[in-house]
Amino acid sequence: MLKRCPICGKPIEATATKCKHCNSKLIDTNTKYVWQDGSKTDSPFKFNIKPIMLLFIFTIIFAIFIGFYFYPTLTDARDWEYTVRLNNKEAYFDYVNKHKNGEHIKEAWNILDKCCWQKAIEKNSEEAFLFYLKKFPNGIYKQKAARNAEELAWKKACESGDKKLIRGYIKNYPNGIFIECAKFKLKE
Repeated sequence: MLKRCPICGKPIEATATKCKHCNSKLIDTNTKYVWQDGSKTDSPFKFNIKPIMLLFIFTIIFAIFIGFYFYPTLTDARDWEYTVRLNNKEAYFDYVNKHKNGEHIKEAWNILDKCCWQKAIEKNSEEAFLFYLKKFPNGIYKQKAARNAEELAWKKACESGDKKLIRGYIKNYPNGIFIECAKFKLKE
């Protein structure tokens, strides 16, 4: 019985391991893998793990696990030190965004709260205080910010005498300190 050489395509014996025409080695895909010792097996892989190798693999896996376990703590401390060294608003925002449950998260938020409050005081406008309240609804200065925003809105409406601004005050501050005065001014 003959078969064809996969390289040159010429006919050769079915049991040949080498083509007599092109001298290429032929691989029989029907037989199982043959190892050096001549024994046949179903798998091309032969695992013989020695105890020392098993211990080495276990040590590596354990080291990786410990690394993943302590990595957030190590990076948190390192990033906090870097943030404090930079001591600017952007650095604190980066820390807060990177370490949502970090060890120093509360302290970082308090610093950002104070920075935002300082900016609102500098601008001294209703918009600035409302922006503070939007960013820090439970901030340290939330009551002062709400009071300052309301007072500035009333001052602006009262000084201008514009009914549109007075209506805006009534709409935005329905339980405000100056609500009765605003309603009275609106009736005039």
